[in-house]
Amino acid sequence: DRAMYDFFMILLSNLWDLPSAIFVGIPLLGFAYTYSFTESGLTLISDLAYPVGLIALLIGLVGLLQNISDLDALPIALATAHVPLIYAAIGHGIVCGGRRDLSETDSSPVRKSLGTIIFLALTLWAANESAGLGIFVLLDALVFTFVGIIALVCADRLLNKQDVVGWSQRLLGIALFCFLCGLIGMLANLDERRAIGPAAALSLLGLLYPLILVVIGRIWIPEKMLNKNGSNGTGLLNLVVPVLFGVLALSGLLVSSTFYIS
Repeated sequence: DRAMYDFFMILLSNLWDLPSAIFVGIPLLGFAYTYSFTESGLTLISDLAYPVGLIALLIGLVGLLQNISDLDALPIALATAHVPLIYAAIGHGIVCGGRRDLSETDSSPVRKSLGTIIFLALTLWAANESAGLGIFVLLDALVFTFVGIIALVCADRLLNKQDVVGWSQRLLGIALFCFLCGLIGMLANLDERRAIGPAAALSLLGLLYPLILVVIGRIWIPEKMLNKNGSNGTGLLNLVVPVLFGVLALSGLLVSSTFYIS
């Protein structure tokens, strides 16, 4: 009927966002280029499509924090922030399903450097367009991330672990720790608006920094990032679903606290 038609037309109009398509599409092509568009490049896209989509989502949510008081614009801003993840899912769906080729014979430091530069340049561009680069520098989240890395390295030394792998999943564990610390801070300060913003920033940026490291590490040191089974641990069930549940909880707290205080 007419109502259903109108719903789908509105949905389709909201699913197209050129900046999101640029942010997701160009880095994925850059990743393929690092391996000369061979099967290894497709494997790299499969491993990093969802992290790139989640990075775009987190950048959008951090930008949303700067205008959380604008209740009329909040729903569409939340919707737009999730659009890059749809593009990432499309990219992942196109390349997944084939044989996982982890060889590096078709790569070179120059190609890896170019792929990394493209990814970082677009990340900085998106962050600047979203809320300004300064908003994305949070000392607390940086300290959590790098102290967590140092702590894991020290633990490996104390336990005499050799040839440790699976660093992608270890970095995601650090991201979970940062996110939960921020979420707990929000829950403990729902009646104090000035404390909610910093706690939410810790949650989001505590996720963002490790995800960026996962992308860069997977390009340069796959032998350390992948686990013993050759998996990066960045698939739909391992990464996307838990992050979306966390973002849903955080968004609900932000919206409820905004209405509560207003």
